[in-house]
Amino acid sequence: MGHLVDYIVVDKREDIYAEAEEFAYFNSDREENDGDYHGNLTIHNNFICDSYDDAFDKIERLSRRAYDDHAVKFYDIDSLKKTKALIRLEERLVIKEEQLKSLVRKTSKKRDKLENDIAILKDKIKEINKKRKTKAKVKWLLKVEVHC
Repeated sequence: MGHLVDYIVVDKREDIYAEAEEFAYFNSDREENDGDYHGNLTIHNNFICDSYDDAFDKIERLSRRAYDDHAVKFYDIDSLKKTKALIRLEERLVIKEEQLKSLVRKTSKKRDKLENDIAILKDKIKEINKKRKTKAKVKWLLKVEVHC
């Protein structure tokens, strides 16, 4: 038997526990229990992550052992329409990252320039997303783990 972990986006705080119970009911080992959720869940109200990815990373840092479930708030910027400027920046970032990966023993000046360009692009994207989050809905990311 093993562990099954999932990350579930939840719209309202009051639905978090119900989502965890439903996940456990349909995914846990019936020989071990009746599909009951173990209840080892911490709901964090004291911060809001900037995005889904930030929420995911935060939960990874918070989880210290098996069956250590967490729910954190995040701004759902991924559900917002991207501006043309943001799309162009993200496209440029992908190109620069590919160029960096393709460097094989190239001069360190070329590598340094690409790394600097990537850092600048990431900063610009972060600034745009900071403005976008004012329009985004706040949702919850729930990490739930069961024995299967």
